[in-house]
Amino acid sequence: MIAGYANLDKFIDALNFYKWMLCDGYRPDISTIVSLLSSCIQPDKLLQGCCQTGALELGKWIHNYAFSNGLRDSIVVCNALIDMHAKCGNINSAQELFYALPVRTVVSWTTMIAGFALNGNYKEALDLFCLMVDLDLKPNHLTFLAILQACTHAGLLEKVMEFFDMMKKVYKINPGVHHYFCMADLLGRKGRLEEATELVKSMPMKPDARIWGALLSACKIHHNVEIGEYACRRLFELDPQGAVPFVEMANIFASERWDKVAALRTAMKFKKVKKISRTKPSSC
Repeated sequence: MIAGYANLDKFIDALNFYKWMLCDGYRPDISTIVSLLSSCIQPDKLLQGCCQTGALELGKWIHNYAFSNGLRDSIVVCNALIDMHAKCGNINSAQELFYALPVRTVVSWTTMIAGFALNGNYKEALDLFCLMVDLDLKPNHLTFLAILQACTHAGLLEKVMEFFDMMKKVYKINPGVHHYFCMADLLGRKGRLEEATELVKSMPMKPDARIWGALLSACKIHHNVEIGEYACRRLFELDPQGAVPFVEMANIFASERWDKVAALRTAMKFKKVKKISRTKPSSC
């Protein structure tokens, strides 16, 4: 039940069932601790390093409880604690836990690299990944995703291309949609739109809306109408009534070709595109 509520992001319900379990005289085991830790994290705010109200304090309490009840040597619990601390913005505690581990698994390294990336510590993420490789530890697809995301947010295009190539050629790992997104997103933001387009076209799987959206946004930044139209058409195919492609293309055309803006508005009416509603903030 605790795991189920945690998976549904129902923090309070998971906590209440945990209290109920304690009242019934049961002691939490490794599975309980890991499930409860996962409920401390609010997925929709991970990129901001935020956590639910009181979640970090609860996470710290779980940390102390686990260690005082013989779970200090559990690598599963320690990895979950590193993840919780990092995602709640407590990166120093996550780092202390990581370096205190007597044995580190690939999950440990990946979790710490992802934690550094999430908190904007891009150099630390890069250094840790390089140390992992130097120690002849084999990174997996999640490890590469973590370091690609770190380098993407830091704008390190050469490093992104280097690690993307390393993943395929050295470790024989086939990139997934998220790996391709990192490449396409950064290539686009750097103005290398032709390369980004060719990369997306060469993907062995069908690009999703997020990838085409990133390419379209890059076209808006760099005023590239031709590739913008191409990305817009692909987005229309995925979501014929979506408003975002129309809005982005209108912004591109507004700075280049005013005659196209009117045509887009007509197309929006014809396709009955739903506008995004905006609620007014309540007055104080």
